[in-house]
Amino acid sequence: MADNGKRSNTHTHSDKKSSKRTRTSSPANNNAVINVFGDIFTDIVARVPSKLNLAGGDTLSKIDIFPGGSGLNLSVHLSSYLRNHDDSRANSLKCRMFSCVGDDTHGRMCHNYLTQCGVDASHVKICTQGARTGTCIVLSSGTERSFITDGGCVCDELALKLFTANDKKALFSEDMVHFHMSGIYNIKQLRKIDRNGAEIIRIFEQIKKVNRRNGGVCTSLNPQYDAIGEWDCIRPICHMLDVLIANEEEIMQIANSNEGREQTNKIKRISGNAASTQAEAPAPALLSKAASLSEAAIRVLSWGANVVVATLGSRGAVAFLRSDNTTRLSGTSSPISPRIRRRSPMLTVYDEENNTHWKISELECVADRLDSSIIDTTGAGDAFAAAFVGELTSARQKRIEDEKMNPSTNKNVKNVIPGKIPHSHLKDAKHVDIWEQDIASAMRAGCEAGGRSCTVVGGSTLML
Repeated sequence: MADNGKRSNTHTHSDKKSSKRTRTSSPANNNAVINVFGDIFTDIVARVPSKLNLAGGDTLSKIDIFPGGSGLNLSVHLSSYLRNHDDSRANSLKCRMFSCVGDDTHGRMCHNYLTQCGVDASHVKICTQGARTGTCIVLSSGTERSFITDGGCVCDELALKLFTANDKKALFSEDMVHFHMSGIYNIKQLRKIDRNGAEIIRIFEQIKKVNRRNGGVCTSLNPQYDAIGEWDCIRPICHMLDVLIANEEEIMQIANSNEGREQTNKIKRISGNAASTQAEAPAPALLSKAASLSEAAIRVLSWGANVVVATLGSRGAVAFLRSDNTTRLSGTSSPISPRIRRRSPMLTVYDEENNTHWKISELECVADRLDSSIIDTTGAGDAFAAAFVGELTSARQKRIEDEKMNPSTNKNVKNVIPGKIPHSHLKDAKHVDIWEQDIASAMRAGCEAGGRSCTVVGGSTLML
């Protein structure tokens, strides 16, 4: 789609300016929010047979229109998860979305749906001057689906320049406890390089400043598929990223991209713990192209991310967690929580460039079998990510509040919050265990939500 370089005039459905200053608040408060920056499309879903005749054929199909896009799907499911969570403290968390739609029927449908689902859509901009809401044609055969996407205004217009000063104040506000970004490969302006670099890097750098001020922002990214095949902009932000969530194929593509294959031979995987590796010859360096999911995850973790979560469809999900607690004993393969197993042995990785060792533990979540009830897998990954973020944030919020109520018995427990501290502070085995438990709970919630989403049509359809 052509980029005419013109800036669109925008407005919001609730563009009232407030004269009040933004109130500084601690992470654990009744106004805590999760900010989501991502894409919005209209999904046109056609349920088709697994073998579609494209050579002049005609296929009868039921066709439905839904609000869609990874960012919208996640925001809707996240808001529902927070609203229906059992713990009253989780109900104080709210979801706030930053995106744009066209000034058209589909744009108003998407905007209204967000509001109806409890998402704060006051920062979803309405693009004028002919900008259209993007459209995604979904061909769904039940267990498999394929997309044909016209990015519309999300592709050409969604950037920081689109937002007012009040919007930016909300985007980088100190009441934010989690920042999530979705669908970056549908948002061209985020990855456009200028003299200051790509805008996605500047956004995460600003989030990092918020993190230093309030000490509790966790960050996550669900990039979605890159139709062009470049898979860029992931590596430069990994050191500011706590959790990368993607499916197995996407993680392999990211690790094996031109950006991902630069200077990776200095990262080596070693069996056993770090104490014994000093006298051993290290294992061969990673291949220039990662040959397995674990090698791909190690590569991404070496760029600075805390956790890589790979969704595996009907097989569930696996998380790769990095910690600098190299003396910790290897875990067993016994369950650490319902449906979660820690793979054994833990991996030790040697970073030759920085002369450091770090551990990687793998947590595996097995999904329930839903073969007979699968209707449409569209948006299953978004539902997984929404519940994952919701559960992880809720667990962190509860820990912070517990620490405030019982400071003597929970001293320094809040310091396990990733995003607040660099990797080098995750050396205490107790902190690593707590972080693993949080990730395990989030994976379990994610797999349950992803599975349920396959039993309804449409990526943004709520499961009641």
